[in-house]
Amino acid sequence: MRTTIAVCVSGALIWGWSQVLANPLIDTGRTVLDNAPIVQVQPRASRFLPGSSADQAEQRRESKFDAKQRKLDEEFDNNLSICKC
Repeated sequence: MRTTIAVCVSGALIWGWSQVLANPLIDTGRTVLDNAPIVQVQPRASRFLPGSSADQAEQRRESKFDAKQRKLDEEFDNNLSICKC
């Protein structure tokens, strides 16, 4: 029984591997549609102007949020009762 299972599994592995070798995936740099080349393009961000009014407003919002988070973290730390043995 074990021999039969081993032979079946071995045969399936050999057959599967032969199929992989017969049809290798070759990257030709082309897509399936119209043989168009694949192009890697970096996303472009909107123009960043340091010191602009929009940048300063964003910095103020982040500073307020950071201060609020820091206060909440301190309150949470004070409420924790962890044994410090």
